[in-house]
Amino acid sequence: MKLIVPKQITADTIVSYNVVENDYDPYNSATLYLVGQRVIDNHKIYQALVGDSITGISAWASGTAYAASNLCYLVSTHKIYQANKDTTGQQPDNYLTGESPVWTEVGSVNQGVVLTDTNFWIELGPTNYYAMLDNYTDTQTTGVAVTGGNAIIIELDSSKCNAVALFNCVGSYIDMECLSADDTVVWSSRVWLILRDSKSWSDFFFSTQSKTRKDTYQQFPMFYNTRLRLTIFSPETAKCGDVVIGATKNIGSTKFNPTLSIIDYSKKETNSFGVTYLSVGKYKKKTSIDMYVRNKEIDTVYRTLADLRATPAVFICDNSTTATEMYESMLVKGFYTDFSIVVPGPSMSDCSLEIEGLA
Repeated sequence: MKLIVPKQITADTIVSYNVVENDYDPYNSATLYLVGQRVIDNHKIYQALVGDSITGISAWASGTAYAASNLCYLVSTHKIYQANKDTTGQQPDNYLTGESPVWTEVGSVNQGVVLTDTNFWIELGPTNYYAMLDNYTDTQTTGVAVTGGNAIIIELDSSKCNAVALFNCVGSYIDMECLSADDTVVWSSRVWLILRDSKSWSDFFFSTQSKTRKDTYQQFPMFYNTRLRLTIFSPETAKCGDVVIGATKNIGSTKFNPTLSIIDYSKKETNSFGVTYLSVGKYKKKTSIDMYVRNKEIDTVYRTLADLRATPAVFICDNSTTATEMYESMLVKGFYTDFSIVVPGPSMSDCSLEIEGLA
């Protein structure tokens, strides 16, 4: 049983990346946005919930005389108002109520409104550039066209790291290369994502079914000053939900009784006529592990898990060391919800771990 303590991937960690962040224009507080327009800011996409054109409409001025049906807007409230009667000097937001209101609110001015204002903006999710770097496995980065197909190519500072894990991948294979400071390849590996799962010669020649791997990990030699280049290739569209690099820690040996399940967020609703409607939603992994821990390592394991409370990590639950050996269902990116250690004897102890994945 190992875990990967993630190295935070920041702009400084990314050496090169072939995916460009150009989903939409960057947010600009000086720009007037109309309803439905989208912008990006801090690697997130936002959509305007409201916003009307102010062409031909001036900002309200206290010295201006407004006739009935005249329009104006207030910069302070980001609203458009229509006069119900002739008025001068009556600021619109102060005269919206009463038996005979002077002004009526008729629209919104989405200019200079912070993106965290949920009355004006809604966050849609990460940009394509950031989708596989946002700590969640369900959001996917889509690759760009390359010779022969489509690929995601990212190069990361992997100093003091010895493992990489990728989740929710779509493609044919993943090439992994460790590069030294002078660009010498000091380690490389290819992990196939499409595996033929033939049960007979008939299946081999005629079946269109194949086994696909979405989650994988690989260990590599630890170096001080290296870069890890990852290439996810597909003849159609390459995708990746999450990438994690870091250093592994061995915390025990998994026993032969793990419990693997999922937390399902699909909806099942039955109406008064007995008709059931199913709506497929997201799901995440849930794993219960019992493992052996050497007594001389109890304090180390205890401190390691205590330090990881409410912190995402990669749990390699099946004692494997390579992608070809592992059970994909036992590779979990998530956090533990509970752990306990029982010391029944002088040499070996029992540890129970409850792990919940991140969708």
